[in-house]
Amino acid sequence: MNLRNRIKINILASIFITLVVILVVILNSSVKEIIGFVLRLNIKILAIGIVLYLLVYLLRTLRFYFLLRKRISIKSLFGIVCLHNLFISILPSRLGEFSYIYFAGSDKKSNYASSTASLIISRIFDTLVISLMLIFSVIILFYNSEKFYGLLYYSLFVFFIALIIIVSLYKLNLRIFNKAKNTTLLKVVKFIGRSLNALRAISVKELTLTFLMTLPIWATSFYI
Repeated sequence: MNLRNRIKINILASIFITLVVILVVILNSSVKEIIGFVLRLNIKILAIGIVLYLLVYLLRTLRFYFLLRKRISIKSLFGIVCLHNLFISILPSRLGEFSYIYFAGSDKKSNYASSTASLIISRIFDTLVISLMLIFSVIILFYNSEKFYGLLYYSLFVFFIALIIIVSLYKLNLRIFNKAKNTTLLKVVKFIGRSLNALRAISVKELTLTFLMTLPIWATSFYI
């Protein structure tokens, strides 16, 4: 079974499990309470939330657009990002992440290695930006607290771990991926090697753009 079929099976199985869970929740909930909650929503706040969500999705699309070196159009990528976030929301254990690799990798101008590399980089930069926000938040909110140093050390630890991962990915000796003998393992190892090569092909300019776009993505997300 190839990678594409495995991803399809994982996604379909996860969708089925999620739908069953949602059905159980609905059957054990009051329909009147759900309708009442919807009717009590503030339309203005809801509209602002929708606009901000669209802005975040657009920024995520632009980030992948540059990481994939403009191989996929912004219009197509926007749809992929929307589906990606939908699957992340409904599938358990972050299995929705595979949907991006599948959809972006299936495009005729891209491949699975490039889509995997772009997803890895985006997630590492997410961690970097979140840890930076945590550092500033700890300094502002907990400066006079007993928890200050503990929270600060934790935030710095996460930040430097993310930096170490980036450096390691670029410095890793790819020759180790040529030593696998088992056929199945060899395919996996070669895929990892291709993904790392695609990752290393990302330029400093593209990494800088990724970082600059990740900042407003999470700033807006926290505001929402």
